[in-house]
Amino acid sequence: MQATGSRSKNSANDRGYLSTMTKVLAARIGVDKQTLDLVFVAFGLQMERADYQQPEQNEEPAEIQTDSSATQVIDWGEAINVSMFYGRDPEITTLTTWIQQDNCRLIALLSMGGIGKTALSVKIAQQLLQTNRHFEFIVWRTLRNTPPLESLLIDIIQVLSCQQENLVSVPIPTLLNRLLYYLRSYRCLLVLDNGETILQSGEFAGVYRQDYEACGELLAIGGQDGMVQIWQAATGQLLFAIQAHTTFVLALTFSPDGKMLVSGCIGGGIKFWDVNTGECQQTWDKGRIWTLAFSPDGRLLAAGLSDLDHSICIWDVRTAECLKIFIGHSAPVCGIACAPHPIDNRQLMVTTGQDSVVKIWDVESGDCLHTLTEHTGQIWSVCFHPQGDRFATCSFDRSIKIWDVTTGACLQTLGGHTKEVSRVRFSPDGHLLVSACADRTARLWDIVSGKCLKVLQGHLDSVWAVEFTAGYLGSTQRLGSLIAGQVLVSIGLDRAMKFWDVSHQYRSDPLQYFSVKKC
Repeated sequence: MQATGSRSKNSANDRGYLSTMTKVLAARIGVDKQTLDLVFVAFGLQMERADYQQPEQNEEPAEIQTDSSATQVIDWGEAINVSMFYGRDPEITTLTTWIQQDNCRLIALLSMGGIGKTALSVKIAQQLLQTNRHFEFIVWRTLRNTPPLESLLIDIIQVLSCQQENLVSVPIPTLLNRLLYYLRSYRCLLVLDNGETILQSGEFAGVYRQDYEACGELLAIGGQDGMVQIWQAATGQLLFAIQAHTTFVLALTFSPDGKMLVSGCIGGGIKFWDVNTGECQQTWDKGRIWTLAFSPDGRLLAAGLSDLDHSICIWDVRTAECLKIFIGHSAPVCGIACAPHPIDNRQLMVTTGQDSVVKIWDVESGDCLHTLTEHTGQIWSVCFHPQGDRFATCSFDRSIKIWDVTTGACLQTLGGHTKEVSRVRFSPDGHLLVSACADRTARLWDIVSGKCLKVLQGHLDSVWAVEFTAGYLGSTQRLGSLIAGQVLVSIGLDRAMKFWDVSHQYRSDPLQYFSVKKC
């Protein structure tokens, strides 16, 4: 739910600021980082990391009320006082119906500034406390001062996790996935006031401000002619078409903060691209590249090289220094994935190759922990589950396998494709898996049951790549129903890019695709 529009300061806001200052100066309970930022700014100070600390797990969250009988958590943030609120009964009735009966996932309050959208958003949240279908979490936040996206996400996730998450040095894409996890795991009401502050002014369509561009996901496509295309997933707009290399671009990966795209060419060389300008920032002459992957913190870059040893090299992104070389595959390495967080205090990496072998490595020590040989065909893709405890691979043997990353045990084998399977990806919430195949289809799988939920047909040639994203639904009446992670993009050798609405997993509607882009 989003309240949008400008508004003037009033006595209720002043009371909110006074309450915030009183809370901070009392120094008895924790407050969110955004509040501290505002206090420091008010006194003309610059807040440094040493000026605050994360609350201990046994500390009570700031301004959170808990109703033990209903296990309800309420955090009003800087919500204004609406004790003198009158009228608006038709609007409140409509909003309550949309939220409680129609199960609307996103509602925007739109109008000119100053007519009370903020007060209405607070009032409706209070009204929902009295309903039978209670929310497990109600969180109200203002975007009036355009808080940094990272701070906003951490603040909300800490409330939804009851301060249990350790979010130090976590990249924004991972934070977005964690937020989605909680929103789908619990019945949550999240109210964001002054949503227009994170959009660029002077634009007729929604374009995020520079610091909020991670909210708009990008897609990158490489071609056999060395061309790289960058697309805006939310609009289906082609942003850049870059003549990046002279031969086939097999390796593309975004940095964890989403600000940089790295491309690798089978003919040799790695290039770093600014996704805002499309300009090449640096070029590495590192040999012929099959695949690339960043470490979760973005400090390291791993690559599968086409050399005599079929080695995997890990570089320091800042200095371009080669830190480690892993040797063990007997054919080119086509897939690399790093665990999203340490497992048993070790940073793990999984590699797959044309030798039909899967290897699990300890990045720090360089040790190969497990060698898995159950596949009987080339393995071109590997991806980690969002929780990091398992990973999926797909093979030219037409199968998909899900593995335990700690033991190396094969947990599931998914079958149904009739030709080589080239790509697998988990959905952000970890409930679904999608696969791309040379049989001209993509398949959507339920990872709990292992059942194929849907065969996605429509491509005229092999489907080479698939990704979950907040994507483009075209000029349809359902454009407003777009939710991050509920759109699946498939890319085929027919040069078509299809955007599929997979929100049927959360509704009763049949799955369908809404648009086709030529790439």
